[in-house]
Amino acid sequence: MNVRDRLEVIIKEFDRVAILIDSHTTHSATRSIEMKIDWHKFQTFFTEIGRIRCINYYLTVTNVEVDNNECDLDIDKMKLSSEDKQPWWYSVVKWMSYNNFNVTLKRGREFEFSDTNTTGIKTSIDMSIALDSMNLINVDHVIFVTGNTEHTEIVKALQSKGIIVTIIGNSHKRIQTAIEHKQLNIGEDRPYPFTVSKRLIKASNYFIDLLDLAQFIGIDDK
Repeated sequence: MNVRDRLEVIIKEFDRVAILIDSHTTHSATRSIEMKIDWHKFQTFFTEIGRIRCINYYLTVTNVEVDNNECDLDIDKMKLSSEDKQPWWYSVVKWMSYNNFNVTLKRGREFEFSDTNTTGIKTSIDMSIALDSMNLINVDHVIFVTGNTEHTEIVKALQSKGIIVTIIGNSHKRIQTAIEHKQLNIGEDRPYPFTVSKRLIKASNYFIDLLDLAQFIGIDDK
């Protein structure tokens, strides 16, 4: 059974479906397996399978200029503060904002972890996801594209309302299978792909691997 057939079994005929997309972990996951999502194909694919009530896309951005100090951002009023090429998300969000995606943009602030010398981003985007999740009305099934372990509590809260939750991301098991069959190459110059934690997978009702969806929603660069 391919992933489309499986989703048609998972999502019942009269299920009202909401799709939530955490852009940060989704971008990390797809980039780590050299996959790019064609968002028009994504929208068409899921619209053909279920009764989609909304597709919400959540993104934190840094290094942008706006006319005010508000945390919420508007893509049409945004000025990129760098003279470099446009960031990966700019054209994606621009297209989404005119094609029936509900885009939530939040300003983030970069900071450095003193113990590891790595950079993180302080943002309120997870609060937006949580609030929107709790305010969903007339929804039977949520498809949550995320790899953030902290979203486990959101999954449980949705389930407490009787909502079925399907998580989409990379699983360690599927990645290992792809490596063994030489569908994915991992070497010294390429780190191990970003995967969803077992805790989040166990909390969900169903789990779908991005690698299995690639043929339906991915950009074919060949």
